[in-house]
Amino acid sequence: MQKYSFMQNLLTLGTCIIVLSVIAVRKENRLLQHDFAKEITATDTLSVIGDTIVVHTAPLAEDVQGYAGRTPLDIYVADGKVIRVVALPNDETPGFWKKAVTITEEWTGKDIGEAAETDVDAVSGATFSSEAIKENARRGLAYAAKQYAERMAQGQAGTADSVTPKNIAALAVLLMAMIIPLFIRSRKMHTIQLILNVSVLGLWSGTFISHTMLVSIAANGIHLPAMAASALLLVSALLYPLFGKKGYYCTHICPLGSAQELIHRIPGTKIQVGQTTIQYLVWFRRLLWAVLTCLLITDVWSEWTDYEPFSAFLLATADPLVIALAATILLAAIFIPRPFCRFVCPTGTLLKMK
Repeated sequence: MQKYSFMQNLLTLGTCIIVLSVIAVRKENRLLQHDFAKEITATDTLSVIGDTIVVHTAPLAEDVQGYAGRTPLDIYVADGKVIRVVALPNDETPGFWKKAVTITEEWTGKDIGEAAETDVDAVSGATFSSEAIKENARRGLAYAAKQYAERMAQGQAGTADSVTPKNIAALAVLLMAMIIPLFIRSRKMHTIQLILNVSVLGLWSGTFISHTMLVSIAANGIHLPAMAASALLLVSALLYPLFGKKGYYCTHICPLGSAQELIHRIPGTKIQVGQTTIQYLVWFRRLLWAVLTCLLITDVWSEWTDYEPFSAFLLATADPLVIALAATILLAAIFIPRPFCRFVCPTGTLLKMK
């Protein structure tokens, strides 16, 4: 029986991963940093393929003309170096263009900063074309240098941010929630954990699982140590159920679930929901998740993930509608235990699929 239960949970995990992978590919055109985009539109300025930045100069140099028209370039940058400059199709005279395009080699292999400052001579006999290439390259390299510097700064900040008091506190609370309930069953300890979940994981650090977070990880992977808390969340939500701890994240960690449980402890009249009604509501939750997942995969209405109530914990940036939704959920939780978790939550349904 235990072997059957493990295999069933493993099948559930596999199904969950497949669903998230499909959504990531459909919505983000990426899976674990692998880019599936087939083509880039002329209006895109920047794309990222793995660790390579690609700058498309067409939008940056709309006013730059060669002899017969525009001369856009694609500039590839990796590890701070220009690895390739590709001339895109244009209307220049083929003979002149063949001469002019040789100057792209002058930037290849150089550090992005050095390449941006390199002054390349125009090609004799193809002056108009080569001057247009130079101006496209100048603008594209300047843009690439700026983007690369910002990404480097973000990467350094991400590493530094992982050791801030806020993130250390979030990791400590997560580890408490993942370990203590396995060995100690105490209402008092559970109450303390619920309060910490709401205050530290929710309001202070914004550490929780949502569809947006799951799809982002499926598309871009996990980068440690900056995303250590996210890694622990996934362990509790996806791996714990394999070993009999079904719904562990929802019960012991989720800040919104914790808030609903605490609110329900307020003394007063409670609403008793009949077993038949509960069964209908559970089926409603599953049907709702199926519909929302189809909308997400088909990109008919992928924006619904912006309205999951978890982001209400990020009070400074949360949409007023999301805050109102979260407030309504907490109001209902006074009378009905964990109403959102039990009868609505799409993320919880995904994590507990059968």
